[in-house]
Amino acid sequence: MAVSFTIRFDTRSKEVLLDSLRKELAIAEEEIRMGDYSSDALIRHEEILQIFRGILYSKPEEPTTDA
Repeated sequence: MAVSFTIRFDTRSKEVLLDSLRKELAIAEEEIRMGDYSSDALIRHEEILQIFRGILYSKPEEPTTDA
């Protein structure tokens, strides 16, 4: 079983992460468009895309109130 991690981030951090991942995804896509269909290139693209989606689809936590 793979080790997994949990992180918490605010709205601005989410934007920064997504922006950085968009740039990396564009680089990975360009390499494929330029003819690099190696397993490493395809796996790298897929991994970045999965991380991007995970962050993009993450929902904010509901604030908790102690009554």
